Formats: sequence, structure tokens, C-alpha cells
Amino acid sequence: MSGSGSFGGADVTHESGVSRFCKSIFVAVCVAPLVLIGGVCVLGYNEHRAVCSVRAIDEGKKAVTEVGCDSATAGDGRLVMFSCDLKKDGLKPLSPSGEDFKERSFQGTGLETTIEMYQCVEKKHSTTKKDKAGGGTSTETTYSYDMQWMSSWVDRSKFNQAAEARAAAKAKCGDVVNPQWSDAWPANGVQYAEEVQAGAFTLPREYVKQVPLDSQVTMGTAPARWSFQKPDGEGYYFTGGGSNGIGRVRVKFAGNDWKHPAVTALG
Repeated sequence: MSGSGSFGGADVTHESGVSRFCKSIFVAVCVAPLVLIGGVCVLGYNEHRAVCSVRAIDEGKKAVTEVGCDSATAGDGRLVMFSCDLKKDGLKPLSPSGEDFKERSFQGTGLETTIEMYQCVEKKHSTTKKDKAGGGTSTETTYSYDMQWMSSWVDRSKFNQAAEARAAAKAKCGDVVNPQWSDAWPANGVQYAEEVQAGAFTLPREYVKQVPLDSQVTMGTAPARWSFQKPDGEGYYFTGGGSNGIGRVRVKFAGNDWKHPAVTALG
């Protein structure tokens, strides 16, 4: 649901040669030495950290003890590594925010929500060229318009209000303004379980966050005014929007893959 953009008018700004010369002196005298000093410090720090990391990994390989999944006390007091299946036992269901999906949930290590609206967007394209005389520069900024899926509301009143730009926006997007987002819709974000069982071991939240949320989650039937479709990838779509699609909303959910529950942990 996108096409080539519609182009509007251009803004031109000019910077004199004197202004450019003064900025060059400031950068050469004040900024360059600081950048050089900072670069040397960062290089030394990175080399030191790399050496320490290699040593730590080598020592860790010597010290680590592989244990099974049946006893949480195996390897007590030592650095252990285990590969065990995650369990649903004790996991609280995770529900998206907002009124529309509050009755739906997923039982897993985490739930990622991605919501987008099809909106009219403005893009700026700037080109800077040297003036033929005087040593200055001129920057030309052009504006183009298109319709795209966006993860946050785009305020069309903030677009360039010049006549040519407004005409270009109308030619591509029509007169439909981008609707405000509803509080009833789920919000973008990620939720994690506080802890998860892997075999006999309990993984704390910092470990839980490392489990990939790369499996699509389908939460049963769609709520009122929503439908489950596959036009641009599987997801729930909100009924609404203008004839050109502006204002249409889609939401997708992702969680851990229970078909492949094995994880490897070191701790």
C-alpha cells in the first residue's frame, strides 16, 4: 500500500563564505585536539577490555562445569552450564495493554507488541552546493509525500504549509488527516516474565530477556471491529480508515517459540 512520493516546493537557505570560514577555524583550533585525545583514550580502553575479555573467556572454559537438568543444586559453588527446556509451569499469562485486547493473553517468557497505522508522511531531501562566487553555500530542501505504515502518530499539521507542498500532499494523500491513536488499542512494547523454569533451574529476569521473541502469537478470535488477515503479513487489522487506506491500523504479537523450548545458560 505504497507508491512513488509526490513532490512539493523547495526551501533554500544560504551560508556566507565568512561564516563557513569562522566555523572551520573553531573546529580546527578547539574541536580537533579534543577528538584526537578522546580517540587515543577510547582506543587504549578498548584494547585493554579486549585482552581482559579473552582472558576471562579462557579461564571460564577451564572452570565451567556442565550439569544436567534434574537438580538445581548440581555444581553448587561452581560456574555451571546447562541446556534445558523451558517450562510453562508458574508462568503468568501476559496481556497487551489497551481495552480491545485485554481479554486475550499469551503464556510465555515475553510478549512483544507491534502496532502501526497507515499514514500520510512527509520526507525532506536536502542538497548543499557551493556558490559560484563568494565562497558560501546554498542548501535546497525539497519535500515529498507518501503513505506508509508508521509506529507512532504523524501530525499532518506539522507538514510544510507552502502552497506547492500542500498541493503535493493532497495529490498523494487526499484530504484525509492522520487519525489520532486510540487508548483502546495495544501500545508498542515488550513485556517479560519475572522468572522462568528451565529444567530444575529458575532463570531470573535478566536471563529471561535473552530468550528470543521471534514466534508469531495468535490470540484467538479478533475483538470487535478487528479482523485477522494476511495482506501484509499475519496480524490483526482494525476496521476503519479512508478510501485510500489512511487510518488503517494493524497489530502483531510475538513470543518465544514453544516448539523449540531448549535454552543454554551459563551462570
